Amino acid sequence: MKKSVEVRWLHFVLLIAGLLTLIPAHAQINFRGAGAQVTGTGSTLVPTLPSGTQAGDLAILVVAGRPSDTSQPAAPSGWTLRSSALREVGSRDLRIVTYYRVLVGGDINPTLTVPNGWQGGQGGISGQIAVWSGVNTTSPFDVTDTTGTAAAASPWTPPAITTATNGARAVSAVA
Repeated sequence: MKKSVEVRWLHFVLLIAGLLTLIPAHAQINFRGAGAQVTGTGSTLVPTLPSGTQAGDLAILVVAGRPSDTSQPAAPSGWTLRSSALREVGSRDLRIVTYYRVLVGGDINPTLTVPNGWQGGQGGISGQIAVWSGVNTTSPFDVTDTTGTAAAASPWTPPAITTATNGARAVSAVA
C-alpha cells in the first residue's frame, strides 16, 4: 500500500512538472541593439535598423534636430508617433520626436521626410533606431512619457518615472 501511494505521488509530480513545461515563460525584455546614428541637412533621412532584428521586436526611432520653426517630421510609413517635445531652453531650441513600430520581419530602413525648417546649415536632423525583444507587442508602453529639460552644457537629470508592470523597462532619449 505504501509503495502504491509513493508511485502515485511520483506520477503526480511528474505530471505537474510536465504540464509546467507547456506553460510559456514570461518573456524578459532585452535590448537587441541600435542602428548607426545618421545625420543630415537635406530633404530625407534614412535611419538604419540594427542587425539581428526579428519579427515581434519593438523598434523605437528617435529623431532630434534644431528646426527654425515648430514643424516636425511625419511618421515614416508603418511607424506611429509616440511623442514630440519642443523645449524652450535657449536660442535654436531642440525638438525630439519618437516613433515606434512592432517589426514584422523583412522590415526595411524607414525613410523620413524632413520638413523645410529642419533642412540646411542652420537646421539639421539626426535619427537612430533602438530595438528590444520580449516587449508586449499589444501594449508596448507601460506609462505615459515624461519630459525634462536642461540648458546647453548643463547636467541633465532624467525625470522620475515609475513603471506599472513587473519587468517593464524605462528608456531615456536625450538630445
